[in-house]
Amino acid sequence: MKRLIAEQEQYNDLIVTDVEESYENLVLKVYSVMVFFQQYCISATFLMKVDDDVLIHLDRMFSRWIETDDDENSIFCIVWPQHEPIRDPRNKWLLVFSFSFQDGNLILNQICVIIVESHSR
Repeated sequence: MKRLIAEQEQYNDLIVTDVEESYENLVLKVYSVMVFFQQYCISATFLMKVDDDVLIHLDRMFSRWIETDDDENSIFCIVWPQHEPIRDPRNKWLLVFSFSFQDGNLILNQICVIIVESHSR
C-alpha cells in the first residue's frame, strides 16, 4: 500500500474504485473506467482498453478508424468467432453465456456515454 500511495503522490496517475480485485469483477472495473473517462476526459476522442501484454499497430488501427469516421457510435476490436467459450464450471475462465471472444477494444467517446447512461437507468 505504501508503494501505491507513493506512486499517487509522485505521479497522480491512479484511478481508485470501490471494486474488489477479481476476474469476476472485470466488467465493473471497465465500467468504472468508462465513468471516469466520461466525467474527466471530456475532450478525448476515444478510450482504449488493452492488457499490458498487447501490441498495437497504430497505423493500421487509425486507418481502419478513418474508414468508419462517419459513425461515432463505434467500438473497434478484433473478434475471434471460432473461439469456443470455456464451459467447465471448475475453470477460472468459465463463461456462462455464448459470445465471440475479443481481446482489447477501442471505444469512441459517444459509446461510453451511451453505455454509462444505459447502466445508470
